[in-house]
Order: sequence, then C-alpha cells, then structure tokens
Amino acid sequence: YMKLNITVPTSLSDITLRDYQKFIKIASDKDVNDLFIRQKMIQIFCDIPLLAVNNMARKDFVVISNALIEILSSKPKLIPTTTINDVEFGFIPNLDNDLSVGEFADLDDYMTDWSKFHKAMSVLYRPIVSKKKTNYTIEEYEGNEKYADVMLDIKMDVVMGAVVFFWTLSR
Repeated sequence: YMKLNITVPTSLSDITLRDYQKFIKIASDKDVNDLFIRQKMIQIFCDIPLLAVNNMARKDFVVISNALIEILSSKPKLIPTTTINDVEFGFIPNLDNDLSVGEFADLDDYMTDWSKFHKAMSVLYRPIVSKKKTNYTIEEYEGNEKYADVMLDIKMDVVMGAVVFFWTLSR
C-alpha cells in the first residue's frame, strides 16, 4: 500500500452542498452498488482520486466510509446565520408567517430535487442587511438566480438543519 494522507470530514460542516450534490447524484442511481457508492463517497468528500480509494487497505476503507455514512445521517438543528465568501447570510426570519407565495412555490419545486438544492438555499438564506443582537433582516427575495451559485459552497450542516426545520414546519 502506498502511504497517503487524506483529510476525512468529521462533521457535516466539513462538506459543501456542491460535493453533496455530486455524491447524491451517484448514490441515487438505482444501478450502482453499495461498494461503488462508498468508493465515490470517499473520493468526493476526502477529495482524492478514485485510484487512491481503490488502493486503500480494506479496513481503512470500511472505517472511513462508515464514518462518512454516520456524518451524512446526522440531523443538525437549524443554523440561523452562516458566512459564505465573506458575506453573512440569514435564514428567513419567521418562515411560517413571512414566506411569500413566490418563495413557497420556488421552495416547493427545488426542495424535492437535490440537483436544485442550491436554488432552494438561495430562497431560505439571503444576505443580512441589518442586525441587532440575534435579530436581523435579510435582503428581499428577487428570485433564486442571484445567490444560487454562491450557495454551492454552503456547508451541509446548514443545509440539513434548514431541511429538517422546513419539513417539520410544513407538516
């Protein structure tokens, strides 16, 4: 075995939505087996070539892939604010009362498809325009295109916290 130092994520905050979308596209394919899903999981989240994954000791492969599976199944709480590329974004305050028809329609469309999730996050999280202690106001909604690409870099603990919160609320 060749020596290889790899960085393994220890929580959802170490994984971007961009990488999760790459992974989920493969993981949701009915024709791929569990072994291949685990190989791709390590390749994507540890950012190493597939050849390096295939050359790993089996015991290391099992430990790392099991750790990643555990991380991916964690259910974080809502994270109200997050910073991406030096911009502070805030979750829609009073989501249950203040959600517009347009925002709801977009969320309803985007939250059923992981490939569109960066668009959903750009509805739920927008730049904070003013802040006093824990209260803040966010930019008006002008459609998802403005921040969708930025949201590819949002961390998965923020995404999953928002997802759990949103589904709990909509039930």
